[in-house]
Amino acid sequence: MPYHWDVEDNEKEWLKDGPLVRYACFMDKPKFGHVFILEDEIFYNAKQHDIIEWNFYKDWHAGTNCGSEPWYLFHMLGTPND
Repeated sequence: MPYHWDVEDNEKEWLKDGPLVRYACFMDKPKFGHVFILEDEIFYNAKQHDIIEWNFYKDWHAGTNCGSEPWYLFHMLGTPND
């Protein structure tokens, strides 16, 4: 996926509950070619189940799979009270 920030259809409604926070979880064991970029940080060979907290839920990010095996990230977005 190219460098982008996420558009959330329900953002205004969610913000009524408080500030939004976003996390990303690396679901798979590290494999060749799996790269996630968040602003100026690059995550390569991230450990399985490592979770990173974003500085801002709309941070620019990108990901690529230059390897030959599938790759999955799990993104979580919500208020700190969720």
